[in-house]
Amino acid sequence: MDFHHACFVSYRNGKKVDDRLTDDLLNTFASQVYDALESELQAYFDFDKKVFLDFKNLEPGQFLISVFSEALCRSVAMIVIFTPNYLSEDKLFCASELKGMIEIENNRNNILNENHKDGFIITIVLRGPKHVPHFLKKRVCHDFSRFDLSIKEEIKRHPEFSKTIREIAEKIFHTHERIKTCCIEKEVDLFSNCEDFRISDIDDGKEEAMVQTFINDIREGKLPVSYPQM
Repeated sequence: MDFHHACFVSYRNGKKVDDRLTDDLLNTFASQVYDALESELQAYFDFDKKVFLDFKNLEPGQFLISVFSEALCRSVAMIVIFTPNYLSEDKLFCASELKGMIEIENNRNNILNENHKDGFIITIVLRGPKHVPHFLKKRVCHDFSRFDLSIKEEIKRHPEFSKTIREIAEKIFHTHERIKTCCIEKEVDLFSNCEDFRISDIDDGKEEAMVQTFINDIREGKLPVSYPQM
């Protein structure tokens, strides 16, 4: 087994000032989810960086697509922090990450020759529970829409939210153990093509169009199948 992270957090970035993230709703929530998961997952995993979150893991000068692709391929699961603008047609990076994880799911299921019931995507709904696409809602999906910046307790100390974070950590651990057992039994290498995988480059016109198609398919309720990589 060669996972590097327990989970990859995908979310819509909030505002920046002088290239620094502000403490607005989106960034604050993502940061608190990161802290809560890192704290809970330390009881299950020995990874140096259990949770991959962009502004917590990126270093100056790193190429985003290659770093994100590697982190996604070597994460046990993806955490989608859903807001109604997560699948924005103007800012496509979140959609490209989700599309990439679906491709990883398909690849894993093909290698392991089985379908994992809930897949490898867990959704945390920050806002807009009525707008969550059916494709995400039918998987593991938790409603955090009651989260507010005025709440005194951070997520990892909040009696309701911390319980859900624990459930998510346990789910990721059980998924990891199931994959590990399956790989040993079938004598397969789940990461044989990680170096070849990359998420879509939204600055490339053709790949941008593929991500747009992916968004439309999600919104129209079409079950995504393996989307081609360039």
